[in-house]
Amino acid sequence: MSLAAQPEPVAALAIPRYEEREAPTKHVAYEVVLRGPVRSWSVWRRYSEFEALHRELVALYPDHPPPQQLPAKSLALSTALATLGLGLAADPAKIEARRAGLEQYLLSLLKARDARWRRSIAWQQFLAIPESLRPAALASAPASGSASQRQPAAGSDASPAASDLTARLADMSARPAGGSIGADVWIDDLRQLQALVTDIKAELNARARAAETGNVALAQSKSAHLRKAVGVAAERLNALDTALLAAEAALRSSPQGAPQPGRDPTTHTSKGEVRRRQDLLANLKEDVAQVTKAAWSTPAAPQRAARESAERQQLMGTQSLTARPGAAAARSSRKFGNTTLPEETEETRPLDNEGLLQLQRATLDQQETELDSLASIIQRQRQIGLQIGQELDLQNQLLEELDTSVGRVETHLKTSDKKLGRLLGK
Repeated sequence: MSLAAQPEPVAALAIPRYEEREAPTKHVAYEVVLRGPVRSWSVWRRYSEFEALHRELVALYPDHPPPQQLPAKSLALSTALATLGLGLAADPAKIEARRAGLEQYLLSLLKARDARWRRSIAWQQFLAIPESLRPAALASAPASGSASQRQPAAGSDASPAASDLTARLADMSARPAGGSIGADVWIDDLRQLQALVTDIKAELNARARAAETGNVALAQSKSAHLRKAVGVAAERLNALDTALLAAEAALRSSPQGAPQPGRDPTTHTSKGEVRRRQDLLANLKEDVAQVTKAAWSTPAAPQRAARESAERQQLMGTQSLTARPGAAAARSSRKFGNTTLPEETEETRPLDNEGLLQLQRATLDQQETELDSLASIIQRQRQIGLQIGQELDLQNQLLEELDTSVGRVETHLKTSDKKLGRLLGK
């Protein structure tokens, strides 16, 4: 499968049932069951969340509203009266009619030839589509905050790393900590945490640069931001670890490695997959520990400018000449350093001390530019490697599902052979 071309993340959906819940207030929640190319999952949504989705889609495309309207809001008053003890409970027939209407509403968006609604952030978040399956470019309503609104203003102290980290924290805060091992939610949460650790490392480098240049206020601001970020990272790491421990306990209670009767098969994980995830989590724990220690440490502010100035003065021979013997000779014969004489070149021979200093600065700037270019190339290679890793994970999932299907077919064949043998024996 190509990395560039991905199938639709949702192939089919349905709302098979609903529940009447008491917390936080009395309401009806509807289960939305979704099936993708290689995985299935479900989310619970109440009617107000359907309304919020519809409003955001209308705000995003005012000239192209969704193809179907939501069912009427006739249950809200009766539910509110029932909550206050002023009326009867909601009519199951009306709830069932609303369930069917909400299902038709979602299906109209899913089956529409125009994919603009399915490419919106509102649709992706409403259905809790895993991050790895979402399209590269998503549309958001103006009120929800676009990427351009997250860009730092010109002249501000915000760096690209800080902007990335802020956006990452906002996305993760809007999404509750994972506690599920199935439907590939765990892998998606793990990738989110890996990306957060990468952003934290970039922010640590930015804080170090601020400390070196003497910008104490910016360094302190970044320290506070980093400590908040590592707190979120530790929370997500604990959630992943808890889900993995629950999966291990489930495997121990099922010696045959098969899902227990009555248990959702999408939450079942094989022993090999649990071991693989343990290795991934162990590596991530080390990274989180390192960035946590660095974030809570106080960045040292080395006197880089003073040190470089002293070294250049010593190289260029511009130190106080009266402080060492042979000052008169040093004035007449340009001497670099104290003991060794660098070789003159055609480029340096016609330059005075100031010219040499400017040449050295230009050379250093050129080296910095080349290093930045090399860093960009390495970053691109890293992104390619991450994409290859995601593709391999997807292929592994496909192979696991194929293995499960082959095992199921093999069991059916054995059963059929037994039945055939009994028939032939008669």
